[in-house]
Amino acid sequence: MKLFKTKSILFTSLMLIIAASGFTQVKLPKVIASNMVLQRNQLVPVWGWAEPNEVVSVSFKGQQKSATANTEGYWKVMLSSLIASNEPAEMIIRASNTIVLKNVLV
Repeated sequence: MKLFKTKSILFTSLMLIIAASGFTQVKLPKVIASNMVLQRNQLVPVWGWAEPNEVVSVSFKGQQKSATANTEGYWKVMLSSLIASNEPAEMIIRASNTIVLKNVLV
């Protein structure tokens, strides 16, 4: 019985540590996804949610922009105007995790 109680306490402690350690990952709205098409000749907003105060970077077509999530976890970057292209590219969003969006067109 004592072994069961010790395992139960260890398991509970581990779960509390995991919950408190902020395993929140950067997330994007559904409109920002693989296979999307971005408007040419316009500033391009890219936004989402992350751990509060976490730095998020966005890389796309030679541009790299970064932002710090606010106290609610919201962040936003504005990519500079892009020219139209028929070649798909990858957009990479990095924070505590990395999201790779494939087949993005302008």
